[in-house]
Amino acid sequence: MQIDWDLVGKECDLPIKSTQQIGEGWDAVVFRVDQGDIIKLAKREDVGPLLTTEALILDLIHSKLPVRIPRLIASNDSSNAWPSGYLIQSYISGKPLFEVDTKVGSNVATQLGTALRELHDIPVDKAMQTDLPLQDRREWASEFGASALRKIADRRGATIATQITFEATRILGTSDYYDVEPTLIHNDLHSGHLLLEPGEPLGIIDWGDAGLGDPDIDFLFLYWAMGWEFIEASLKAYGHKDPTALHKKLDDLLLLYSMFLIFLAAEYGSAEEETMGWELLDDWTERRL
Repeated sequence: MQIDWDLVGKECDLPIKSTQQIGEGWDAVVFRVDQGDIIKLAKREDVGPLLTTEALILDLIHSKLPVRIPRLIASNDSSNAWPSGYLIQSYISGKPLFEVDTKVGSNVATQLGTALRELHDIPVDKAMQTDLPLQDRREWASEFGASALRKIADRRGATIATQITFEATRILGTSDYYDVEPTLIHNDLHSGHLLLEPGEPLGIIDWGDAGLGDPDIDFLFLYWAMGWEFIEASLKAYGHKDPTALHKKLDDLLLLYSMFLIFLAAEYGSAEEETMGWELLDDWTERRL
């Protein structure tokens, strides 16, 4: 379906002269409008509620964090221009962390830790809790675990698949990993969503997966991408009560994350993401099995 940009502009009272696609994820196609604002177009009807949640969260955290975050401009889940829905937010400038010299790591880690402490401490009243999704990795595992294990058996053999089944079952049965007080979390915090601009605070973008969940998860993807030293520096600013236990927890949960990528990337993502899942799985098994 071709989007009617003129109609989008009328719906949002936002004149649109030009658009440029700058990205595409599992759930949305992202455009920059007139070198300014960002528009996310839902790729499927079931994505509309996710954009509505993102709008709710952007509004909730506005001016509450010591970092740059997008400002909500408009949200429409029943658009005539794009029936699946769209979200408009301000543009955050900067290079993603993975493109920047690692010498900046300590400063970024400190900013991140401070920001995550503020995020996780934001009170969410009971009324709003009903509108925010509760993220639970055990529910995800029940959906993708068996399919991922079949793929692993096909590519890596039955012996490895059996060992991984044992480890995944152990991890899912470790109650301390899941019996936590849920807080507001970003839930997709990797080095591509952290933006650095000289002279500006850290930028954090793409809040589309945010919701209520385990606050430790906001360190998971960066643990793999940036290493424990980066996370440790971040935890000092964050004030985590038990970094040693968190280190073990994050390393265990990387196995579930690799399985998640192996299954879902093939369904909704890119070949690059599935490759990343296999690389993560191979790294984990080499270190742990």
